[in-house]
Amino acid sequence: MFVANVTPVMLIASVAVYNGQAFTAIDTALLIQAAMLIAGIGTLIQLYPVWRIGSRLPVVMGLSFTFLSAMMTLAAKDYGLMIGAVIVGGCIEGLLGLTAKYWRRFVSPIVSACVVTTIGFSLLSTGISSSASSSVYPTGAWQNLPVAGVFVVAMILSLALPKHVKMEDVGALTEDTIENKKPE
Repeated sequence: MFVANVTPVMLIASVAVYNGQAFTAIDTALLIQAAMLIAGIGTLIQLYPVWRIGSRLPVVMGLSFTFLSAMMTLAAKDYGLMIGAVIVGGCIEGLLGLTAKYWRRFVSPIVSACVVTTIGFSLLSTGISSSASSSVYPTGAWQNLPVAGVFVVAMILSLALPKHVKMEDVGALTEDTIENKKPE
């Protein structure tokens, strides 16, 4: 955890410029100390939650390499620009976290549809080559086009059609008709 927390700070400090001057060893040391302090506070919040913030699990918090290249690019122009980007990104992420219950219902079907579609497209060349060389399908890959069309239409309909249907919107299948069709 210590190395993963110190390395991004050292990389950013190696290219950082503030008011036209490169960071000194003292500036780098201050950044490392601040990163370790905040990582410790984040770890304590995970262990001992404050209101709903924290998991009550032994999660060690620290820095991430995820945005390192973007932060190094901004820090090379001006360190204040990088800090501004971090503040704006944190505010946006906080707003998304507060509204998670509203957009969470859209994420799961969209992600699963994208994963299934990606897997299907990655296997498409294998299916085409195997059907083209097969003696069962003498016409080759063109035999699979109707199946691909049905797949695309099914994906579009699954995203477009409503997920929750009321009983009265079904039409012929209402509670009265279901009661009348039960065997006596």
